[in-house]
Amino acid sequence: MTTRTHALLQQFRHTLHSWWRSPFARNVAATASGTALAQAISLATFPLLTRLYGPEPLGVLGIFNALVLATAAVSAMSYPLAIVLPRAVREARTLARLSLSLGVVSALLAGLVLLAWGPQLLAGLNAEALLPWALLIPVGMLAGVCAQVLSQWLSRHQAFGLAARFTVLGSVLSNGLKAMLGFTHPSAAALILAGLAGSVAATLLAWLRWRRTPQALEPATGAASAWAPLAWRYRDFPTLRTPQDTLNALSQTAPLMLLAAAYGSGTAGQYTLAMLAVGAPVALMGQSVGTVFYPRVTALVQERRNPAAAIWRATRALAIGAAVPFIVLAIAGPSLFGVLFGAAWEQAGEFARWLSPWLFLQLVNKPAVAAIPALRLQGGLLVYELASTGSKLLALWLGWQLALGEVASVALFSAVGSLAYLWLIAWVLVRARPTAPNHPTPPS
Repeated sequence: MTTRTHALLQQFRHTLHSWWRSPFARNVAATASGTALAQAISLATFPLLTRLYGPEPLGVLGIFNALVLATAAVSAMSYPLAIVLPRAVREARTLARLSLSLGVVSALLAGLVLLAWGPQLLAGLNAEALLPWALLIPVGMLAGVCAQVLSQWLSRHQAFGLAARFTVLGSVLSNGLKAMLGFTHPSAAALILAGLAGSVAATLLAWLRWRRTPQALEPATGAASAWAPLAWRYRDFPTLRTPQDTLNALSQTAPLMLLAAAYGSGTAGQYTLAMLAVGAPVALMGQSVGTVFYPRVTALVQERRNPAAAIWRATRALAIGAAVPFIVLAIAGPSLFGVLFGAAWEQAGEFARWLSPWLFLQLVNKPAVAAIPALRLQGGLLVYELASTGSKLLALWLGWQLALGEVASVALFSAVGSLAYLWLIAWVLVRARPTAPNHPTPPS
């Protein structure tokens, strides 16, 4: 071993050791441990579920989840993300109530739309099998709003361990129900109902457990707040963050929608498995990182300290930790999926292979994304999302129009999305740099 190689290894070990000793790393570990265990449970059941349910039911489940995700961003107008920001507890409670009220109204409106035009919408997606269960989409929307409000509330109070425990519980309930129903009723309806039941039960039980904690019993601080002034004060969330989140959800769901419309629910099922096996763990891990980093970077900005160094350290640590699994996926995706889930699912592994750079950067960019509200960059984020989503949809459309096939279209989508994520990270780091001399830097 050369002296230079030895020095690089020493620096790498020192970086990991310093990061692990930080409060941020410990909070991420507390949250991510629950996320990792929940995903381990899901991954452990996938080989059974893919043999009980074929590509068609999994494709219908994917379309259901995509429709819920596509509407989730507008359900509460992004107000749950503002719960962390007020110093006064009463203001945070008012924002939580506002978010839940908007979620109820949005779910009712979605139900009316589905009653009027549901058959036409689902026929265009080759998902007529979802029609008897279409009214569960508003239920999923409202359940998502409740879960998001509770997640931000627990994040505000640093209750990461509590959130982690009920993330695991939700995974156990959902996957256990899917497996049991798969032996008797292996249908898309069983997958949808089991997923909803696990999510709703975990959220409800977590809320009941929170109400018995010492923090929940503490008296609220601050004066009583009306919802209208608070809604106006945090108007950048519905006016800027909601359109951005909607566009982001569209970029996440567009490949599945296109594959379903162009190639049928079987191909959509293959893509769904790729996203469940790889994309879902990335999304949940990224949510864990964002949940921990959001209040941290908010505190740094409020204290007029330099957040750029903290953003870079978290981004670098995530890249180091996630590199090896994604390299393995890019090299051996089809073979891995064939062995784990059966030979019928190798196309899902091919999708996962080409999506791996995009999913890797989707995880790595989470510290930068979490810093955007505190840095008041949501206007710029909306412009970025317009350009990013437009270019990714254009890539998909070109792949379809040029008859490149489903795999090549997804690969083109992933390449454009990866470049967009790299630009986003660089933009946030540049904007987070202090402009005043001798700006204090947070400790490692």
